[in-house]
Amino acid sequence: EGWVKVEFTFQMGGFGDNAIGVASEPEAIFDVASLTAISKWKFKEKIVNGVAVPQRAVQKLQFKLEQ
Repeated sequence: EGWVKVEFTFQMGGFGDNAIGVASEPEAIFDVASLTAISKWKFKEKIVNGVAVPQRAVQKLQFKLEQ
């Protein structure tokens, strides 16, 4: 079990890009899985003055075993 905090940009079109792991516990165990997951997520575009713009975000992903 553990977690990874990932920083990334969601681009126009709603896809995640430029993801990096900024913190994790245990260190480096779930980083690759987290970055892979973020790259497959879709996001609602941020609209400013009627135009879609990229936005930087941080997400904490939790990894837990089923009971």
